[in-house]
Amino acid sequence: MDSKAFQIPKFFKDKDAQRRLIVILENANLETVKVGNNFELLNCDDHQGILKKHNRDIAEARPDITHQCLLTLMDSPLNKAGLLKVYIHTAKGVLIDVNPKTRIPRTFPRFCGLMVQLLHKLSISAADGSDKLFKVIKNPVTDHLPANVRIIGTSSKAEKLVDLWDFVPQFFGKAMPPSIITTETKKTKAEESGPSTKRKKIDLTENEEEQEEAVSGVVEDVKKDDEREVVVFVLGAFASGKITTTYQIDEEISFSQYPLSGSVACGKVCCA
Repeated sequence: MDSKAFQIPKFFKDKDAQRRLIVILENANLETVKVGNNFELLNCDDHQGILKKHNRDIAEARPDITHQCLLTLMDSPLNKAGLLKVYIHTAKGVLIDVNPKTRIPRTFPRFCGLMVQLLHKLSISAADGSDKLFKVIKNPVTDHLPANVRIIGTSSKAEKLVDLWDFVPQFFGKAMPPSIITTETKKTKAEESGPSTKRKKIDLTENEEEQEEAVSGVVEDVKKDDEREVVVFVLGAFASGKITTTYQIDEEISFSQYPLSGSVACGKVCCA
């Protein structure tokens, strides 16, 4: 994959031609609450009294999960190379577009202040005013995705357990020949050990011509499929439960037999 920076398409038809991974952080807990004369981002640490007064579960006030996920995604090498696009869909139905150039605040209080400003003003601009770092956009999110893109849902309880090292490359025309990577995938989550990937060095002393042809064939497939290399992953940005969406998910997978935090799941997807 090339390392050209991601650019927002100028024309509607151009949004299908760019190569990237798209991540939707679904059901994110981003909600403002008025405390005195000020508005704050509702969270389980500072607003337990408000949550108890309205009979709400503290698990519904976890904006720290979204913060951690964004730190992982925006600091990933994939995003630095311009190959990642992130959307946030809150539990209240607000859809947020995240600029790939955005540097997420390192501390949670600063992140809270930024989100309150975003939810009230509907956009956050860069210091020089040249770019919008965050902006609230119209639903549904599918209007902002390439046509016919495959949407992959994730859940630790999904029936299909996959190895991301094998699953993700198929969308980018990069299925590796068996001589380079061999994978042992467990059929069920109940087994003692999870999926494991063994990497083997290419042995060019035997069947050297076959090995070179296999590798060159993979490269040619990548070039041919260059224009269609887009896939969408839907990741939950909440404490527990099942992802609920207003759009259709084509396939639901699990890539660990154990429940993972949102941040860890984001990291695994970006490094696949």
